[in-house]
Amino acid sequence: MSTATFPQELVDKIVESIEDDRASLIALSKVNMRWARRSRPYLLSDLAFKDEQDIIDFSVLLRAPNRTFPPSIRCKELALYNATTIGDEAPTSVRNVLASITVEGSLKIHVTDGRIPWSIVEASTAWSSVPQLTLLGGGYNLQAFFDYLSSFTQLESLQLEDFSLMVAEGATEPTVQLRLPSTLVRLATLRSSGVWTIFHRLLPAGGFPRIRHLRIRPSSASRSREFGIWSVTLGGYGVSRPWSSMLSTTLTPRILIGI
Repeated sequence: MSTATFPQELVDKIVESIEDDRASLIALSKVNMRWARRSRPYLLSDLAFKDEQDIIDFSVLLRAPNRTFPPSIRCKELALYNATTIGDEAPTSVRNVLASITVEGSLKIHVTDGRIPWSIVEASTAWSSVPQLTLLGGGYNLQAFFDYLSSFTQLESLQLEDFSLMVAEGATEPTVQLRLPSTLVRLATLRSSGVWTIFHRLLPAGGFPRIRHLRIRPSSASRSREFGIWSVTLGGYGVSRPWSSMLSTTLTPRILIGI
């Protein structure tokens, strides 16, 4: 039987049965346009753009007369690398692509210089329900960073890599208490030691009320002889903190600190 005569219900069943088999989905997408249109949504479930030009090129595929890509994309994971290239005023084609994407699981944003562009911040409002967020690189204004985090209403996991928070020299303490999202249960900082100097100073006692998994990879770390206290050297600052006062008292936290 030719695949062209397959009932649509059978096509759907076949594609759904291999939704996690990327190689098979790619093979099916090459059969004909009918199979391509059915398999494309699954192939786009894990989506990554390497820079602004990558998004522009993808927008051409979405507008092609005989396109096989869906007009709206629902993905489990979205990664935006070199987001700095997008800039605050992104081209219309880039904004349209970002607006067409729904992210259900994980959002990863990488910047090479400065902060997340405003065009990405605006697009993020449609992704506010993602449970996982990873921020790589960049130097962020303190208040802007916490404001951005607060926009993710269901955030459970936050990972910061090669990340820094910027505090102007001589700046006064913020009048509004800074807090991590109350929904957060997993926190990881990798090669982002300076973040802890600021967290230690600005977050209130009990500032991590629901954290169950805490992972830190600073420049150096050592465990205090006193049980329950970790001493972490952060950029020349010695920070010693009893984690039991910062973490949940009703949950058993898992703390990993290493080089």
